[in-house]
Amino acid sequence: DRANPIYDASRYQKKAAEVPNGVLYEVSAPDQASQKVLHVFGDAHERGVAAGQLLSSELRAFIDVDLPAFYSLLVRQYADEHLPAWLPARGTIAHAAARAAPSVLDTMLAVLLRMQRPFLEASRSAFFAEIAGLARGVCLGSGGAAPGPAGRACDEASLAQRIAQLNMLPEMLRMRCSMLGAWGEAVAPSGGRPAGLVQMRTLDFGAGPFANASMVSVHHATDGAGSFAMVTFPGFVGAVTGFSEHIAVSEKVDLTQGKALPGTYRGQAVASVIRDILQFARSSEDAVAIAQKAQRTWPVWLGVGDSANRFVAMAYGMNEVAVFDESSLPNATGQPAFKDLAYIDKHPQPSQDGPAGALPTALRALYGKLSGAVVAQNIPRLTQSGDVHIAVCDFGNRAVFVASGTTDPSGGSFVRKAYEAPYLQFDMDALWAEPRPHGVTAVV
Repeated sequence: DRANPIYDASRYQKKAAEVPNGVLYEVSAPDQASQKVLHVFGDAHERGVAAGQLLSSELRAFIDVDLPAFYSLLVRQYADEHLPAWLPARGTIAHAAARAAPSVLDTMLAVLLRMQRPFLEASRSAFFAEIAGLARGVCLGSGGAAPGPAGRACDEASLAQRIAQLNMLPEMLRMRCSMLGAWGEAVAPSGGRPAGLVQMRTLDFGAGPFANASMVSVHHATDGAGSFAMVTFPGFVGAVTGFSEHIAVSEKVDLTQGKALPGTYRGQAVASVIRDILQFARSSEDAVAIAQKAQRTWPVWLGVGDSANRFVAMAYGMNEVAVFDESSLPNATGQPAFKDLAYIDKHPQPSQDGPAGALPTALRALYGKLSGAVVAQNIPRLTQSGDVHIAVCDFGNRAVFVASGTTDPSGGSFVRKAYEAPYLQFDMDALWAEPRPHGVTAVV
């Protein structure tokens, strides 16, 4: 079982397109390690327009083709597993349910969006301004006006509504993921730099259109605390995985063994809160304050590390935000404590894997040797966590390692999970230093 290869993204990166306030690169490294890397500049609306222009075809395919197929696949799989074998016309019923799924899911997402709209409108990251920009950019297309379906004129308002509904999807789905933050005695200096925080986030979600659509989106924001980046999907304004000039954020669903945790749909979507943290927090303390102030919905674990080598884990719930460090976190996870190392595995907590589980066992073997590369090449692979994507930030070495899974064209099954895939290594400082395109009149 060999360590995952790592390729320097800068050696395999080519500019694919450029528009006012945006540049799109495509990375094509060996072993089919590929990734789109988007840079957008300006305020929320300007960045949205640029992203919509550069990803016009990808975003349309994602919401018009890939997501409806995913909804049908989910319902068909559920029907096949749960409809009794003796039921007459079982196959016909399952087929009819699958055909109706896209319409039903769209209606549910629209209702959820109405419930959350007041809270999303209050978000500092200007959720709806960026989405309006995305819709405008898609309609313009990278080369001018783009027609809608069947040649009709592109309806920006309708498209914005559908993009906003897409952003509600994580509120309805639960992701099993892993996270860790390591610093001090847990990590090893390398490259002549002093040791810094190493933070991992694996996304375990299962098959669907998300792995193939994963991309890196870098926001050079004029309306925040600086630049930030997300490993994300076309049209997604919220964040599930990200890092900034100051912090990194990890997330996993908070499933607790033996009891159901309370939650509500009336509040600010978790992904929107994470986005606010990425865009506005300069430290882990800032991140905690943003989480505590939010009108919270569903329980998750959030891990936030910063460039000052501080890492906290938050049990983020509807009623409270409980903050843990490396000493107190084992009380919630049931797994061993390590100095300068905090972690949560992919299982419901306290972890069913126990003290001798895969994650603490791997960390014990590598303790004191951890770096971004060592974590990326070993921890997800040894714990089999991270099917859709993985991001590892190494603040000491100023590097980010990203791996993405691959599914078959239907999205029904994985060809290669992210923890089996090569990593692309990005230079953090180079990401932040990307120059803003000039010489072309901005779209307004």
